[in-house]
Amino acid sequence: MTSILTILTFCLLAIGCGASSQNQSQDADASRDAISQGISGTLIERSGNFMPTPENDTPHRGTEEPHQGTIEVYNPINVSGLGQGPYYKITEEPLHSLKTNEEGHFSVQLSPGIYSLFIKTDRGLYAKTFNGQGIIGPVEVTEGKVTEVEMILDNEATY
Repeated sequence: MTSILTILTFCLLAIGCGASSQNQSQDADASRDAISQGISGTLIERSGNFMPTPENDTPHRGTEEPHQGTIEVYNPINVSGLGQGPYYKITEEPLHSLKTNEEGHFSVQLSPGIYSLFIKTDRGLYAKTFNGQGIIGPVEVTEGKVTEVEMILDNEATY
C-alpha cells in the first residue's frame, strides 16, 4: 500500500511540474504578443547562395535563421535626398529601438499610421523596400490590429 501511494504521489508531482513549465513557456510567448495594436514580427538573416538552379529539386545552399538584432522604428522616412540604399544614415532619433529575442521576435505598441522600419547594422540602417510614395521600409498600423512583419537581413546572401 505504501509503495502505491509513493508511486501515485510521484506521478502527480511529475504531471504538476510538467504543466507548470508548459504554462511558463506559453506565458513567455504570450508576452511577446500582448500588444493590442502595433507591430509584431521576426528578424531573419539570410546568407550564402540563394541563386536559382536549373533543376527545381536542387535546394539552395544558403542559410536562413532567426537573428538577434535591433529594429528601429521611425515616422515615415522618404527615400528622396538619402541616396541609394540599402544602407541609410538617418539623422533623426527613432521612435523605438527594439532588441529582438534569441528567436528574432520583436513587438511594439503603436498608434495607427505608417512607420518606417530599419534593421540596425554596422554599416547603417538597412532596408530594401519602399512604397509608391517613396517611404522606406513602410509598415502600416491600423486601429485595433497588430501588423505582422518579417524583416529580412540578406546583405550576405546572393540571389
